Amino acid sequence: MEQMLALVTGGARSIGRACCEALLKDGYRVVFFDVDDVSAAEFLRVFAGGRLYYRHCDVSSFTAVEEHCRAVREQFGTVTVLVNNAGIQTHCRFDALTEELWDETLAINLKSAFCTCKCLVPGMVAQGYGRIVNIASMSARRGSRRHVHYCASKAGLLGFTRALSQEIAENGVTVNAVCPGIVESDMIRETLQEKREIWLKEMHVKRLGTPADIARAVSFLADRASGWITGQAFEINGGILTP
Repeated sequence: MEQMLALVTGGARSIGRACCEALLKDGYRVVFFDVDDVSAAEFLRVFAGGRLYYRHCDVSSFTAVEEHCRAVREQFGTVTVLVNNAGIQTHCRFDALTEELWDETLAINLKSAFCTCKCLVPGMVAQGYGRIVNIASMSARRGSRRHVHYCASKAGLLGFTRALSQEIAENGVTVNAVCPGIVESDMIRETLQEKREIWLKEMHVKRLGTPADIARAVSFLADRASGWITGQAFEINGGILTP
């Protein structure tokens, strides 16, 4: 049986890297897109000679995504699992928020999922099978100060997930989202210094999440056995949103 292929965006560090590692453990060949060549090179050294491949790709550019997806298809075949993980989070009050920062955030966090799906969904539909997992955030469910742009992008990703799932489920392709809570990662290192104890007090499970916690959910949704689950958003957050 041909080895299945997974593609992870933003796969060089933190949650993206953990997703790559989980999918490698599950037996996939894994290609990851990123723009952090230093972290990517370090990751590749760990899996030297393995089933892990890297392409430097700006996922906010449809032209770049189309070019790299075509190259992946020509080299490896059809992508079976797509994990849209690439994202940025910056801190800015609304009154100081610029059009440039708004556009950059939505391009990387939301438009990138459109780009990859536009390029890869036709292949999944043609083969009658596929799994798409979008990494959203608990910020899609509740707002947070200085993150209007980030919250909007992640809420948009949930809407994208639900709508696309309805169009392609009959073709054997599922689309789901994972909404991480407070995960110890590079993205929120600055905010953790200020809010760690506040967040821990809100959680029922009294610890921060890890990238591996999120990757385990992605692994489950990527599995063939999850085929009756689509259009869903999985809250992985230690209970922080539970009343």
